[in-house]
Amino acid sequence: MANINLSIIARSITDNSDEMLFMDNLDGSSKIEIISDETDIVLLRAHLVIICVCGEYSFKNSSGIHFCGKDSICLLVKDSFCNFLSASDDCRLAIYTTKTNALHLASSSITNLMVFYRHFRDVPSFEMTEYERMDVISLYKNMATVSGREYVFRNEISQAFDIAMFFILLAHVRIQGNDRKSVSTRQNQIFMNFLSHVSEHFREYRKLDYYANLQCVSVKHLSLAVKNESGYTAHQWISDFVMIEARELLSRRDYSVQEVSDMLHFANQGFFGKFFKTHEGLSPLQYQKNALADDKFNFSSLTVGKSPFTLF
Repeated sequence: MANINLSIIARSITDNSDEMLFMDNLDGSSKIEIISDETDIVLLRAHLVIICVCGEYSFKNSSGIHFCGKDSICLLVKDSFCNFLSASDDCRLAIYTTKTNALHLASSSITNLMVFYRHFRDVPSFEMTEYERMDVISLYKNMATVSGREYVFRNEISQAFDIAMFFILLAHVRIQGNDRKSVSTRQNQIFMNFLSHVSEHFREYRKLDYYANLQCVSVKHLSLAVKNESGYTAHQWISDFVMIEARELLSRRDYSVQEVSDMLHFANQGFFGKFFKTHEGLSPLQYQKNALADDKFNFSSLTVGKSPFTLF
């Protein structure tokens, strides 16, 4: 069997199809290989889940270099960049792509979704307990099996398993304290209202006084509530909303950088370019070129939406 190259897999995934991509070397019939260098940076076009049951591998993203070992699960979020660095000879992985719409369906609120994205962007992996590993592998195998069947509602069944996986990941975020209080407090209400308002108005308004006025509180009070509830500043949350939208628009072929700047109501393209590069590390034009270049990759050797579990 051919070896599994993580960089090639990452370049091949797409969020434009109803099909999900599954592959693993759990039976040891193939090896995980890394054939890349520091310049081989991949733009992910869908969420990529990597389950490690043996050995270790490493990668680099915007938050630094990460080493993932036995019984770890990693979520690399859509529209982020990563660079796979190494994999041990005994590395055993199960890999699949997860759909954006499933994450939205599973999330009971925009608060959950945004906290989820922020957490896994900064801390993309965690070590599972034995029971979590068993549950996650079981979900993976069920998804892979169903995707190869000719069920009328095959996609819907796979999506249900996908949502179950999301809740396992979300439970970890809650345990870590990023989605903190179930008991409603005044600060918690301010924070939740803030996220709701930002989701509606971030394209037009990015100044804190606008959002403070919507809740009849001072900017200082709003900033304190958001920081205490989430661990991040209000400006960071607003920037996250803007960047998610900007990445999505730039990744399409439909809009120029100037048009994206106008859609997000920046004063001019120069201000947009400075804002984007500060948060992404690339200019909007370079990000768009990378995204369009990735669209040209066509890996016919990859198996999409089929079983058995070990596809290489």
